[in-house]
Amino acid sequence: MTEAKVGGKPPILLTVVGCVLFGIVGSAWTLLQPKFTMAVLYNLSLSACALVLSVLPFNALFIASMLGRFKPLRQRINFSSLTYLYAFTIAAMFYNNESAPHENIIGIIGERNSFPITSYNYVPTFMAPSVDVARKFIAGGYPVPWGEYAPMIVWWWLITTLPALFAISLSVIFRKRWTDIERVPFPQTMVAHELVKGLGGGEKRPLWTKLFSVGLLLGFAVQMPIFMTYVFPWFPDIYGWRINTCSHGGAYITADSPLAGIAGLITYGKYPPTAAIGFLAPANILLSTLICYFGLIIIGTQVAYVFGYYTGITGVNGCGRFGCSPPIGLQGSDPFKWNATGQLGGIVGLSIFMLIESRHYIVDTVRAALGRLDSQRIRDMEKDEPMSYRSAYLMMIASLVIFITFWLASGFSLLGAILMPLTLFLVYWSTTRIYGLVGFAVSDGDSWSQFLYQGLMWPTIPASRTPEWTASIWVASEFGADYPEMGWGGALFSSFAAYRMAGMSGVSNRNVFMIQAVTAVLLPLVSIIATIWMISTLGLGRTSEQNWQGAINGLLSRVETGSRPTAPPWIPYALLGIVIVGLLSFMHARFLWWPVDPAGYILATSVHPLLEGIWLPFLVAWIAKTATLRVGGSKAYENYGVPMATGFLTGTTLSILIGGGIGVLQFFHPF
Repeated sequence: MTEAKVGGKPPILLTVVGCVLFGIVGSAWTLLQPKFTMAVLYNLSLSACALVLSVLPFNALFIASMLGRFKPLRQRINFSSLTYLYAFTIAAMFYNNESAPHENIIGIIGERNSFPITSYNYVPTFMAPSVDVARKFIAGGYPVPWGEYAPMIVWWWLITTLPALFAISLSVIFRKRWTDIERVPFPQTMVAHELVKGLGGGEKRPLWTKLFSVGLLLGFAVQMPIFMTYVFPWFPDIYGWRINTCSHGGAYITADSPLAGIAGLITYGKYPPTAAIGFLAPANILLSTLICYFGLIIIGTQVAYVFGYYTGITGVNGCGRFGCSPPIGLQGSDPFKWNATGQLGGIVGLSIFMLIESRHYIVDTVRAALGRLDSQRIRDMEKDEPMSYRSAYLMMIASLVIFITFWLASGFSLLGAILMPLTLFLVYWSTTRIYGLVGFAVSDGDSWSQFLYQGLMWPTIPASRTPEWTASIWVASEFGADYPEMGWGGALFSSFAAYRMAGMSGVSNRNVFMIQAVTAVLLPLVSIIATIWMISTLGLGRTSEQNWQGAINGLLSRVETGSRPTAPPWIPYALLGIVIVGLLSFMHARFLWWPVDPAGYILATSVHPLLEGIWLPFLVAWIAKTATLRVGGSKAYENYGVPMATGFLTGTTLSILIGGGIGVLQFFHPF
């Protein structure tokens, strides 16, 4: 390949074509998988639950880099074009995957079908079609009544695109601080850049190629046997994936285990890609997580158990140790109520204190936007930015106003409409930073992120469901925080990751912004239309998402029982979590010797890190990274460790691509 000039025109036409093609192919790939677990783990976009493994970007970059070795394509496939490909694919994977838009569309139409009489009281017609259309959607084999679907399509498109544009405007404003000043690493983006540099560089790197190839084979050796256990019952369970192991690779402790007496031990992660990504994360964040996990979850829980708390926890299997009703589960039981203290308070607190720490940067950018700084300084500040700060702030204000107006038009009160973007920011600002540090999406918001609505608007559960209550609780829980692949968080994750890639590759940030914006506008619309057409044609029962009916009612029912975020009182615990993060932020900023980063506290005490048992992969990663740096220094880490990790993760994602392809083949030719 050849080096390309920085700048030039963004490939907008290719982005549009990519949105149309991937919106159709991505939805088909997900829906045609033989079962739900396969759709979660072997879709084209991302995998491994909260790890959010970048399947689409890694595979696209690997295949494109291989094609770039052929003479006719060498001039076209270069560092710039591969960076643009990454900018598109990292955004696309968040707008079309197992969750978005498939679960959302199926969930709301399934609600109408499952509760045909009462659902009209709390699900407006612009959110879901009539009962008759819903039944035809479930059954399949009917022509699509696009006229009845039109209001729903527009509503669901706007609920994804409007907040995405707001999130993208925030990333434009803070790009320089995150990427150039603080240099947030984004480990999964580092893998993408290493892949491009190693396979697409002009110079030959025999050692890199050898180590990458070894890692590639190891990735296949891990992922392919795991895939085979899902598809072929006769295949030997090499890694014990069928025994007490969740789909994300967290092996749970059983009541008859020799380790059952450790009250706080829920799972241990045995999925190697988590350790490979952790190897690329800052060692201090890994150590912070381990200190908080062993100090708070293991030792703290054991002490509490000795003093009479968590009664019966040692007789419960894995996930129940966290999620069971009080007094057993760590999630909602005294004395810690970690769902409020760790996850809610931790994540919200970190967003608040990150904003406070950025106050001088915010003031400078606002003054630059208003023209209150010297013109030369403004030019220096805006150098390499996607747009001027004035344009960025105008975009942020305009998208925010339109987003709030959208909720007002949907029947929300003014307070309810304002709380929606506030939820987006408080949840995803800090979780995007944590993803940027360790490559792991910590949030699992369906258990807590409706807290603003519960605390400020409905401290008492209403006697009957209303459209505003239903939409606010459900949307805040799912879009607002339950994994970035639901849509909202993905815009922040992908835009900051794309700017990180552009910074390492020396490519125009403006072009990256254009690709991200076009993808955020077009791909959700195509994906929604493709999903409705495919399920209406096939019938829900023939797709991988057939069990998703009733999900909305289940979520609303959990809130109605008073168990979310925890049983009352939960506000004092959430405030305590905010204070803890504030103290950790102060200590970490003030004293160089202080070992605990607030991100480590959140990673140690939140839902999915505990359920996926990331403490063990992080422990392995921390030992491996520390040993590598102490024995061979940074050169050994960069020349040996990084190529191996890159190859391993690429082998994993290529295996996922092959496995998903076999899953689609199984739909047409059952075996």
